[in-house]
Amino acid sequence: MKIAKVLRSCSFFRNCFNAALAYLRGAKFIPVICNNGNMVNLYRAYYVAILNGLYRGFIKNLKCDSSGNVIVINGIKLYAQPVISENGFVDLGCCKFTRLHYTILQVFVKQEYAFTEVRGETVIDIGAFVGDSAIYFALRGARRVYAVEPHPEAYAEMLMNISLNHLNDKIIPINAAVGKGGFTCVNIDVNYADITYFKTADNRCDGVRIPSIGLSDLMQKYGIEPDVLKMDCEGCEFDVLMNEYDVIKKKFNEIILECHDAAGSCRDLLRKLSKDFKCHKVSMGGSKIINCS
Repeated sequence: MKIAKVLRSCSFFRNCFNAALAYLRGAKFIPVICNNGNMVNLYRAYYVAILNGLYRGFIKNLKCDSSGNVIVINGIKLYAQPVISENGFVDLGCCKFTRLHYTILQVFVKQEYAFTEVRGETVIDIGAFVGDSAIYFALRGARRVYAVEPHPEAYAEMLMNISLNHLNDKIIPINAAVGKGGFTCVNIDVNYADITYFKTADNRCDGVRIPSIGLSDLMQKYGIEPDVLKMDCEGCEFDVLMNEYDVIKKKFNEIILECHDAAGSCRDLLRKLSKDFKCHKVSMGGSKIINCS
């Protein structure tokens, strides 16, 4: 654990050092006291995600509810510990999921997309996985979210998550890969869906081949008039941006993408986007979140 992350948390937790000590000692639940004087026992994985969110600047507001069971992050109420309902679903307080993937913690606890304002906007979410980001955008007031996911198992799980949260009228799920003239190769295990990369027709595939559709063709097929493009598709961002940039710069007001250096040069993408958008790097690490508007 980086000391810088602990120090950053001191602006939000009165007992920041004791909380960090409890974590280092292996506690399953971390007692934290917020600046409003209320205390909650945070689920260990939540504590880590919150520290990362605070350190990266995603989390601007954080409060502990007087009940001792709820923490409010950027205005979104979350149970301090995930609740398993009688039917086995995970209830976060704000929303429900069939199971708890790490990406859900990134989106709802770490608040990776808190920097964008999607209220009243139409979002195309490429790489929607199990619907975590699509549900987040819908809860943040997006008018419509087109959630595009190639992985068959992740897509099936997304359908259940959308229904669990009664968002069928706001989220349109699409089982497809986005790209020109190729296919996406996905591992059949949904737990590894986030490490698959875009493939062209010449590449070998040991998983499942999902035919690709171009972004402009996708918009035409579903009659989409978009405002925001979000891409976290493990490398397909290079194909989409390089092949359909003219469409993107005309149709979208904002672009949010997680860039993967393993699939291409993030620097080249940023240079290209910066010709027509004001772009900045939101997060650094093994992958990079870039926001352009």
